[in-house]
Amino acid sequence: MNLFYKKRGIRIPLAFLSLLGAVGSVLLMLLNFWIGLFFSIAYALALGIAWKVENDNYLETEKYIETLSYRMKRVGEEALLELPIGIILLNDKQLIEWVNPFITSIYPDKTWIGSQLYEMNEAFRQVIREDSEQDVIVLNDRSYRVYYKPEEKLIYLFDVTERMKMQSLYYADRTTIGILLVDNYDELSQTMDDQTRSQMNSLVTSLVNQWADEYGIFVKRISSERFLAVFNEGTLELLEKTKFSLLDTIRENTSKHSVSLTLSLG
Repeated sequence: MNLFYKKRGIRIPLAFLSLLGAVGSVLLMLLNFWIGLFFSIAYALALGIAWKVENDNYLETEKYIETLSYRMKRVGEEALLELPIGIILLNDKQLIEWVNPFITSIYPDKTWIGSQLYEMNEAFRQVIREDSEQDVIVLNDRSYRVYYKPEEKLIYLFDVTERMKMQSLYYADRTTIGILLVDNYDELSQTMDDQTRSQMNSLVTSLVNQWADEYGIFVKRISSERFLAVFNEGTLELLEKTKFSLLDTIRENTSKHSVSLTLSLG
């Protein structure tokens, strides 16, 4: 079948009706010339209108499809160039062949075309090597989630800086409960006189309270040798960086009174 009719299938029944009308007109003219002539003219007019309507509809549809295709192509181009998504196209040697304006905005003073991908960030090396579909890397002090498509040699970058900040704040704000234990305090205090015991008790309490105030920790003494400490994970990370300096502070200050107390945190 002709390609023209494949694209415009409605013309098949119109062609059939045209043929049927022609046969009908001939037969009517054989029976009665004038009736056949009148039928032929009326049928030709009606069929002509039908063909014109079909052709107008076809042209209008073609124009709509062309307009829609152009708009879709334009939207695709704008999305590629203007949306806040980084796109990097690589060659077989992991050299950068093309980047979109979003990547350029990250490093406005750098031209990346022809550069090795790892010059942008060494973290890309692991992403490429492991064919990892997604990972988070830092570029120019901002965090980006990376989607790597090895078949197309394409890398997509999505800015997740604010999300990572919120996630860090969430984890940092989670409550942590700890117990400060003065090792062998009850045993050692039995060998002290009342004055020394009172001094040691006040000294330990004062040092613990000062430490708690410095780091914003809620502390409550729950027994002669135990303190309850309530803080968040952000504070815990800070304490880990200082290697829990309170432990050394307690030991150094109590040793000046000939009693070396040690502190455990659990």
